[in-house]
Amino acid sequence: MSFVLLLGADNRSAKVTGRTDTMMLVAFRERDGAVAAFSVPRDLWIELPDVGTLHEDGRDHARVSSVMRVGEVRVGRGQGMALLRETLRLNLGVEVDRYALIDMQGFVAVVDTLGGVEVEVACPIMDCFWLDGPDQPCTMMDVPAGAVTMDGATALAFSRSRHGTGDRDRTRRQQAVMLAFARTLK
Repeated sequence: MSFVLLLGADNRSAKVTGRTDTMMLVAFRERDGAVAAFSVPRDLWIELPDVGTLHEDGRDHARVSSVMRVGEVRVGRGQGMALLRETLRLNLGVEVDRYALIDMQGFVAVVDTLGGVEVEVACPIMDCFWLDGPDQPCTMMDVPAGAVTMDGATALAFSRSRHGTGDRDRTRRQQAVMLAFARTLK
């Protein structure tokens, strides 16, 4: 069995490592080609491994979405992914073999390069996003239920929306977009 970690990062600046707001583990079983995936809830509170001075500073737990940032800032530049992999091993018993990390701009570019993705939307969603900061007008997103072809910006907004029950619905939307990717790439 091998595991691939798929990450979507909220990096708004090249200077700052953002949170990994999307985190999915994909398991591949080589003997029969079976594939399974599950999302790691971004607000999951987990134990950090005793690395560097993390525990000395009283930092022994964190939200899983902030582990990479903690690694970069508290352990050392370039150590975020190593800390995340070790944290997942410690808490979930999963050895991550490979990973793919994409930021918001990269996500939009990939979807647009594919010509969009057709996402199965379970229920209509309307939400407002402040893309350029809270002092600017919001950008409305209005997505109907059913099969919806989304461009990159729409797929990103749909994936990031906290509309509904918060993290659970957000995770379902992220999974729907990943299924759309898989269908598009088939």
